[in-house]
Amino acid sequence: MYIVGHRGAKGEAPENTIAGFRHAIERGVRYLEFDLRLSSDNEIVIVHDETVDRTCYGSGRVDSFSVKELEKLDGRKSGPLWSTKIDTGVTTLCKVVAKTPEIKLYQFEVKTAPEAVLEEIAKQLASMFPTKKSAKKIVVTSFDTKMHKLMKIHAPYIELGLVSEMQGCLAQAQELGCSYLIAGSKICTPSLVSRAHKQNMHVSVWTVNELAAIEKLHTMGVDSLVTDYPSMAIPYVGSLQREE
Repeated sequence: MYIVGHRGAKGEAPENTIAGFRHAIERGVRYLEFDLRLSSDNEIVIVHDETVDRTCYGSGRVDSFSVKELEKLDGRKSGPLWSTKIDTGVTTLCKVVAKTPEIKLYQFEVKTAPEAVLEEIAKQLASMFPTKKSAKKIVVTSFDTKMHKLMKIHAPYIELGLVSEMQGCLAQAQELGCSYLIAGSKICTPSLVSRAHKQNMHVSVWTVNELAAIEKLHTMGVDSLVTDYPSMAIPYVGSLQREE
């Protein structure tokens, strides 16, 4: 079982920022989860919400800002205290991938959006990762099943994951051709994990921030955990694995 940094290290550093991703990597993270949207100039940017209001000292819809404007924002508003503004703006997927070469696998979560936006993201991902070999470090995930269908059209070689906290999600993930199930912690059971593994599906559980929950999911045999606190989770999982 490995640890995935949720939006980098959401509980420890400014979320979805290069500063946060570098913080996570320095603490041992080699697997990252973050969120994809489009800027006003149609570039893929890393931000969770539809607006910048919660995370940044600014206001407005993400898709009303250009990349140049987004990168100038200060993204330290909602997270823990952080001493410097450097690399805390909303930035592009291209820059994040370039600045995080240590990462072994990325979960790109595409946020729910109109189909035209999702198709543009799918096309850009296909262009950025044009072959199965170039896409070996990514899995594209979403709650929005339109995204899975568009990825099958534009880049059928890229692995997909369904993000869900609904009963029946495993059957839906199978129907969509997913190799990953990104399951909410409330619905994860030993039965779900066992049935997913019989389908050769990776089970990644979110968002796991407590020691007791980590131990329980480790016992279930889940494949990865998405956490806001990798500095806590990585050594704890290591201790559990040493006890096996």
